[in-house]
Amino acid sequence: MKVIALLVLGIFLVGCGPTSQSPEFLNAKSIIGSNDFVSVPKTINDFNSEYISEDLLDSIGRMELGCTVTHIGNRLVITAGHCLKASMFNFVKDRACQKRYPISWGVRGTFPGYLTSRCKRIIAAENSMDRDFAIIEVDYEPRSQFNLSESTLPNQGDMLTIYSHPMKRPLQWSRDCKNLGRGNRTFYHRNRIQYECDTQGGSSGAAVLGTENNEILAIHNSGTSFSGDKNKATPVRFILDKLEEENVLLNL
Repeated sequence: MKVIALLVLGIFLVGCGPTSQSPEFLNAKSIIGSNDFVSVPKTINDFNSEYISEDLLDSIGRMELGCTVTHIGNRLVITAGHCLKASMFNFVKDRACQKRYPISWGVRGTFPGYLTSRCKRIIAAENSMDRDFAIIEVDYEPRSQFNLSESTLPNQGDMLTIYSHPMKRPLQWSRDCKNLGRGNRTFYHRNRIQYECDTQGGSSGAAVLGTENNEILAIHNSGTSFSGDKNKATPVRFILDKLEEENVLLNL
């Protein structure tokens, strides 16, 4: 069993994230109904100002391999586990980054961003039937941060919103949508919440935010073409419970 575990970990550390030819982009049929994406300009002025500030928007990054990441404080960022490796792997923690996974911050409109960060250490990551997330330490932190929700699971009917980099485009807003609750499947996605906020390949790893306080409620994992249903995310509560079980302290 130790040999198998080491082999899986070794593959994980050298695996690449999504590319334009990976399942992350090829299976991205996750616009539900009409396309509700709104491009976020470099200077937001009154754009959605009741929800989010420009400093917070600058804390949403575009992973150059093709995912969205969010700064949660102290040079720690959160994204989806499959953004580090496309195939499935169990929980790992405290590993030096073998790839740098460049992240550009503040990519909006025609502005290429104001800061580039690179991965220093994988704090914790998993891409399994239960969870899909990764928390990594980067060398440079953006100017602000989002807070992880430490409350229980978000309630069905709660309003959600997502900002992401679909198909590696500059930052897009998915507008608001309702939490549709957990799926009824008993295998993959059994611990995911579902919603109809539009996403595409490259939105993976994006923070699913509560509209009242901008806390991160979940991490977006997959679209409607993955096992049917709606767009889906791993709740932060399940992530924090796993970190506690594995004695991982985030020091936020």
